[in-house]
Amino acid sequence: MSLDDAREAILPSRLHCYLDLDPRAVRGADRVLVVRERRVVTVLAAETRVLNQPEAA
Repeated sequence: MSLDDAREAILPSRLHCYLDLDPRAVRGADRVLVVRERRVVTVLAAETRVLNQPEAA
């Protein structure tokens, strides 16, 4: 697997736009990506609750 393939597997291109919003986390169907300074720093199971993350309305 190439580095680009690994990056795409962790953060698909369709989610890149969310990084511009400077989120604390991006929730996908099967994982939560914890973000700091527009970089994914941790990948968690989808059922994990991220502290200090506002709930979706």
